[in-house]
This record gives sequence, structure tokens and C-alpha cells, in this order.
Amino acid sequence: MFDSSILRRSGNGLRVLLALCLLIAGAILIYVGMFVVIQSSTAVQFDIAFFGICLWALGLGTAWLGVRCPSCKKRWIWDAMRWWGGYGRVIGLLVTTSCPRCGYPNNDGDGPPPDNRWRGP
Repeated sequence: MFDSSILRRSGNGLRVLLALCLLIAGAILIYVGMFVVIQSSTAVQFDIAFFGICLWALGLGTAWLGVRCPSCKKRWIWDAMRWWGGYGRVIGLLVTTSCPRCGYPNNDGDGPPPDNRWRGP
């Protein structure tokens, strides 16, 4: 279904999968550390929750900073979360077929696509 997605065609599929796995693993560890009663000390629960927070932050950083356009180096998930309305635009990246800034992979090296509103750096 997402074979023509820009995330997969640009080679960022593995980074997206890694970020998603880190986010899920971090969320599970946070839940276990905070809400599951473990027959041990509170320090162990705190350590589990803290490790979960670290994994979650690493996954978020991987998604925000690692998923980029190979041509213009635009950070797609960073920009989607910051400028384009957040969650809806991130989901929209799954069906987008070209970079919103430079038109990768459909560009011929001569700038953005004609329907793009971007005016330059």
C-alpha cells in the first residue's frame, strides 16, 4: 500500500521503522516502570521508567532529525510536526510521492515542482 510513499522510495523506511520501534518500546517500558507492580524496590521501577523515557526520546529524535530528503536535506517529520498541523501531516507523508520542497524523486534538478508554494531558502 505504501510502496510509492516518499518515505520508502527515498530510503528512509528503515529509519522510520527504527523510530517507531523505539517509540513503542519506550512507551511499554514507561508503562511497566510506572504502573506495573514489580516485586522489587522502587529504584528498579524508576530505572525501568527512566530507560523507557530515554528510548522514547531516542526514537523521537531519530524520527525528527533522521528522516530527510536525500536531495535538499529537508527534515520531513520535523517540518510536519512543526509547521503543517502535526499528526495529520505526518500520516500524509505515507501517501506523499514527492518532496514538498524540491520535488524529489521527480525533479530534474531544476527546482521545486510548479504547484509548490515554496519561495526559496
